[in-house]
Amino acid sequence: MKVAIPTGFIGGLEDEIFPHFGKAPTFTLVDIKENMIKSTEIIKNNGEHFGGLLTPSDILLEKNIQALICLGAGPRALEKLRSQKVEIYVTMQGHTKEAIEYFIKGKLHKMSNDEACRDHMH
Repeated sequence: MKVAIPTGFIGGLEDEIFPHFGKAPTFTLVDIKENMIKSTEIIKNNGEHFGGLLTPSDILLEKNIQALICLGAGPRALEKLRSQKVEIYVTMQGHTKEAIEYFIKGKLHKMSNDEACRDHMH
């Protein structure tokens, strides 16, 4: 399963989770197989918030993610990702590796519509 997490300027398992999904400078992609981290990839967010044409959701969909772990996301991102069968999970963990470990252990819950960041409207 390929999981995406919005991360800071460094990205990777040791980076902190960025608080705003769409404005994260990087996304860390984690490939999980048999409840173990098999590989990671760091991609830059060159989406609309950084002058690009794609939304952050589109960037991640091009990478064929199956899940997103984040602190929060706007309703537009939730709708777009869910329409492509991406599961979205909420975490309170500060670091990427810790959130992935919680995910593997089944300790994260799926984000509800009520948890969407309504003030951002994206």
